[in-house]
Amino acid sequence: MLKILKPGNLTTIQDGGRFGYQRYGLGPGGAMDLKAFSIANRLCGNDDLKAAIEFNAGITVKFCRSTVFALTGGKYRAFLNGAPVHFWQSYFAPAGSVLEITGPYEGNWGYLAVKGGFLVPEVLGGRGTNLLAGFGGFLGRALKKDDEIPFAEFEEKFKKRYFLPEGRFALYENDQIYFIPGPEWEYLSSDSVEQLTSQPFALNPAFNRMGYRFSGPKLTLTEKEIISAPVPLGGMQVTKSGELIVLLADRQTTGGYPLIGVVAGESLSRLTQKTSKEKIFFKPIPLQEAEEKLYNLNRVIEENFWEV
Repeated sequence: MLKILKPGNLTTIQDGGRFGYQRYGLGPGGAMDLKAFSIANRLCGNDDLKAAIEFNAGITVKFCRSTVFALTGGKYRAFLNGAPVHFWQSYFAPAGSVLEITGPYEGNWGYLAVKGGFLVPEVLGGRGTNLLAGFGGFLGRALKKDDEIPFAEFEEKFKKRYFLPEGRFALYENDQIYFIPGPEWEYLSSDSVEQLTSQPFALNPAFNRMGYRFSGPKLTLTEKEIISAPVPLGGMQVTKSGELIVLLADRQTTGGYPLIGVVAGESLSRLTQKTSKEKIFFKPIPLQEAEEKLYNLNRVIEENFWEV
């Protein structure tokens, strides 16, 4: 059992998403930074299907039984029973241990995984919290003080695992966000194409799990509305006012703003962890190059786990 002592701002149970229901109006949801979520599970010896805790502010929790845990994501500070612990590696927590996390100091989203995952009910093939629909996760809501979330019993020998810095650099250390031009790419004026691909953008601080808005050049469209169409993870849209938005985990299933592009899979984790203090640049690439970049990132991730 994990007891929430301080719940933070928006702390939820998440997983890799639930799929097959968009035709009914239900989006996949899932973790905002899917790579960090997956790595947290891997550090605990889990597969990618286990539920973990996602947070975007400091939290404090108590492990009521012994377990192995790992933290990944943005730059936070963490202390286990008052002693510093590091992100991107696993630890053994004896029963009664208190884990305090403060921040973030860089980035947005953090992940806490435990050996065997959090044992919340599976709903429609997933365990993640859908805040809009009010189901999944723990009672379909963000976690609150004194919530107690069950997790799997730990009965194995502890093996310490690390995710090495080279892998983290590949995930985050770049100001380029690559994207594949979308079906309404040609709706952008020539001046807007130049601005989008050469001028810096920054995250609007009023972001949420549905998507990110960006401050930067106002973009001009020759057509401002389309017949509503399905929207993908990382879908880049331009509003009537010329604002750039990128759709993320809790996005709607369809939308009527022109879809000018889709953020490449290689760049999604990097995008989700960018803050309003950082400048980012959008760069269009063909689909084949996007696939190659994602393949290379996954290869680097696979090569950067270390176990002792």
